[in-house]
Amino acid sequence: MRDVGTALALLHSRRLVHRDVSAGNVRCALSGAAKLIDFGTMIPMGVAEDAVGTPPFVSPEALRGEALDGRVNLYALGAAAYWLLLKRHAYPAGDLTQLTDLWRSRPADPHRLDPPIPEHLSELVMALLSLDRSRRPSSAGEVVERLTAIAGITLDDGPALRAAYLQTPKLVGRDRMVAELRKRLMQVTRGRGGCVLIEGEPGMARSRLLDRCVPGRSDGHAPLQMAELYLRAARTALAAGEEELFADYARAYASIAKTSGAPEVLARYEALMEAAQGAHLQLSDEFIAFGSDVTQRLGAKRRRARSL
Repeated sequence: MRDVGTALALLHSRRLVHRDVSAGNVRCALSGAAKLIDFGTMIPMGVAEDAVGTPPFVSPEALRGEALDGRVNLYALGAAAYWLLLKRHAYPAGDLTQLTDLWRSRPADPHRLDPPIPEHLSELVMALLSLDRSRRPSSAGEVVERLTAIAGITLDDGPALRAAYLQTPKLVGRDRMVAELRKRLMQVTRGRGGCVLIEGEPGMARSRLLDRCVPGRSDGHAPLQMAELYLRAARTALAAGEEELFADYARAYASIAKTSGAPEVLARYEALMEAAQGAHLQLSDEFIAFGSDVTQRLGAKRRRARSL
């Protein structure tokens, strides 16, 4: 279960759902690790066109055609764990039409049917099988942590895999498109709308291209990470001579810098304003005022550091 949960965490970090997590789609490798297979029905999170999967592992929201997120896979993981522990299905449906009737009766707790099964494991499995997805664990990462604690083992997946949960592969060869779309987006915020048509074959990363146009939108960036994205965008706009676009991104960076107060963030803002002045941009009063405040705050921090 833990190995499959780790695989699901990786998929969910890419905003993908498997849709056919089942006991039959888990294989044991020679190393002893469990491997999740058969990604033929995997889709991006959201509303699916149809309900697919092995019936005993299909969740209520998938059957009803609701928007899907990672919790649809967590339900299936619970159903697979139930079968692995007891060699019986929690909801033994032969086809999807039988599920609604079967869901009217709650399955017995694994611990009650087989007392040697740890109570905490039994509780986790039943939580995963909740028909109301809001009552399930919130993420695959939480499931992995709970399984690790139940088993009393060390959680050590290595830095490469941990980083994979948090990072999305780079979008290569789209910098010019991203810059143009961000420019158009900023124009909308100034009341100058328009239309953009994005065409491409399936799998050509059209959705990810759009996500890249709004720094921090889809990848869950923390404020300081967003500040870095705004800073890069501001520098790009400055180099291109796009004064209005530069002002928009610099203003977004400044709002985070004011809240953060971190010396490195303030120092970058100071350097950005110096670069703008060097490019002979006419800075508004708000930028000049905050720039003066930044200079004073940095000066105070530097004097304090020298006195220590």
